[in-house]
Amino acid sequence: MAQKYKEGDTAYIVESNRFIKEVMIKKYAAGSYIIKFMDSDGGIRVHESRLFSNLR
Repeated sequence: MAQKYKEGDTAYIVESNRFIKEVMIKKYAAGSYIIKFMDSDGGIRVHESRLFSNLR
């Protein structure tokens, strides 16, 4: 599977079906991305299907 995002790219994630958060891609490994939230120091590992490249 080819990776959709590169390290340093900006993407968006939907939390709790209500909140859209801007994130930065930190690393790709085994079909998942490690992301960092732009509005805090936190980060998580998510599957590519949870990430969006734009809001439209």
